[in-house]
Amino acid sequence: MAPFPGFFPVVARKNMNRILLIACLIFLSVWSLQGQNRVERPLQIQLNASGVFLKTFGNAIADEEVDDLEVNKWLLPGLSIGYHLNKRFYLGYAFQPNRQLTLREQWSFAPVPNDGNIAVYHNTGASHALEGRYFPFGIDLYASLSFIHVNQAAYQMDFDRIGNTLRLGQNDYVTDLEADWHFRSLTTLGIGLGYNYVSKSGFSFNLGLAVPLPLSNPLYQDIIIRSRDAVDIATDDLEAARSRLEDELFFYPIQLHLSIGYNFGLRNR
Repeated sequence: MAPFPGFFPVVARKNMNRILLIACLIFLSVWSLQGQNRVERPLQIQLNASGVFLKTFGNAIADEEVDDLEVNKWLLPGLSIGYHLNKRFYLGYAFQPNRQLTLREQWSFAPVPNDGNIAVYHNTGASHALEGRYFPFGIDLYASLSFIHVNQAAYQMDFDRIGNTLRLGQNDYVTDLEADWHFRSLTTLGIGLGYNYVSKSGFSFNLGLAVPLPLSNPLYQDIIIRSRDAVDIATDDLEAARSRLEDELFFYPIQLHLSIGYNFGLRNR
């Protein structure tokens, strides 16, 4: 026998639906009061502590292939300034400073089992974003559309082979490698989700992210790969190694918001 074969009669089910509907209305009413705080205090200024978050939780959220992710420049906060037009719409500007990261993992310059340990020292590039947010039902959850620009960023890799040789293109070489390149500057649209709370006193915080839409290749420029042991490498093998590097995305410029600040009231009551 099923555990609840018509346990509730039709009337009880209707009453339950009404209770759930009333509970939802109460919930939305309570949170709409927070939306009113955005209207009464529309000018929002916040500092973004995403660097602190990455420093603390970077290894936990990194790809499982990453052995270690170190955030070397994490203390400088980002800044966002914006204006709540009403309960549902916000327009603003956000700046995030460059973060210097060090990534360590096993990797390969050819489609073979990983034959080297790499350390990639790279910058994220400073980012600027014009962002519009939409708050459905007037509550604190929002969806966003951004116009994002990220400055050019520099990369440097040390590649230490695990065995006696490493594979480049079609040949094996007895050497370790160094590589330098740039992540090109980019301008693209981003979509996001978040939660923006404003208290009656003016204290506010924002938790959210904006993901740039798929970027066109090549993202990397000025790729230079060289032997650390002055070993001659065939031109075709160097070109194959560059292609392999172009296909690897060591960092994607997701815009993380972990911000606290204050909202100012500018309207006459």
